[in-house]
Amino acid sequence: MIRELFYFLSIPLCLTPLKILAESTEPSHENSGVVLTRPVNSSPLSGISFTCTQEEITKIKLKFDQLFTSYGWLEPKIQVKTHLSPEGTQLRLVLNTPSTDTDTLTLNQRAELKLVDEIDKIKDKEGNLKDYKHAGEKEILASMLQHGRLFEFDNGYCSFDKMMEQVKIRKNIIHWGIRAMWDFPNSGTPLINREKWNTNGNIQKGVSSSEAVADAFIGNFKYEIGCTRACQQIMAQGIFDYFKHVKKDSVMTAYLDNVTQPNPYANMSMKGPSKKLMTREGTLVDRHFDVPGNNWVPGDWGWIKNSDDESAEENGLEGCNIVYIGGGLFVVYYGDDKDRTLDECLIRVYQWRQSSKQEPETQKLKDLLRKDPYNIDPGLLRNVRDFPKNFPSLPIDKHPTTKIINFFPYISD
Repeated sequence: MIRELFYFLSIPLCLTPLKILAESTEPSHENSGVVLTRPVNSSPLSGISFTCTQEEITKIKLKFDQLFTSYGWLEPKIQVKTHLSPEGTQLRLVLNTPSTDTDTLTLNQRAELKLVDEIDKIKDKEGNLKDYKHAGEKEILASMLQHGRLFEFDNGYCSFDKMMEQVKIRKNIIHWGIRAMWDFPNSGTPLINREKWNTNGNIQKGVSSSEAVADAFIGNFKYEIGCTRACQQIMAQGIFDYFKHVKKDSVMTAYLDNVTQPNPYANMSMKGPSKKLMTREGTLVDRHFDVPGNNWVPGDWGWIKNSDDESAEENGLEGCNIVYIGGGLFVVYYGDDKDRTLDECLIRVYQWRQSSKQEPETQKLKDLLRKDPYNIDPGLLRNVRDFPKNFPSLPIDKHPTTKIINFFPYISD
């Protein structure tokens, strides 16, 4: 009886009848040209880094000073530490917190950061307007600056505007994530609009990627999809819509429509031969490995693995894809259920086990579940985060290639 109850409760949260692209470990050569293998996020440093000319670095630093002044992060205490290389061509910024502090889930509770929730008014399934709190640009930036990960902006991406573009795209991912109220495919087969998508999963002839992706949010067809497709659509819509309707960049929109045909989801994520190496960069998202369990930037896409071999054999119970919207909450994209904390998401998947034995939800159990399932002491939470990539400045003459990570041996936290 208890087993059946937990199975029933799991259904509105997540189903993954589709192949989990974010978890693929098979090398892919599609659209890749030369196969490149490199670790991702290998640098032990954290925060946001820039590598370019002295003149460019000076301009970037000035803009950050202006931004931090408007945020109230310079008085009465400086909230961000700045590291400048001796030659003045590398700049790194990181929150003024201990190097062991990687937690972003509670940043909105830290008074010194002066974070304020943004509020959207959205309609529920009955058409009623309600207030919806979520992270704004300030919390997104604070999370990127926190210890635990390094966000790099170098070569053609070394500019304050490119960094803020990443923040704004993440904000747009949240915007569409909180508007997602799809249904679960009880039949196990997703229901999607065949006027936009054909039976093999590709876009219908004459339909652009941005149009097909947006249909799940603004069209009249009622989609029934699993959680992999749900998170793919949230991420893709946030990116496409940003360039199409927020930035209103028709050239970039046309470029993304082109490189994501015939299926915008097929190559959006990175592919790699192992859990820590990649062979091809995704068309829409990039990935960090070895991310601490409590480190999430609003707009991140992550993965919870069902480690129970027996229950994981059931269709839809392999695991769960999640998108972080800030304030310690992950969006629920089925129905009107309340968004969940990370621990609530993990406990829910943990209880998919086909066993009537229930363990107390102790802090020790929660800490364990936040560990990577491939660790010696395994948990459920994969230590990878997929996030919108840096998109090249125009004009564009080719698909962006994988860039090599720059290391900063001259500074430490």
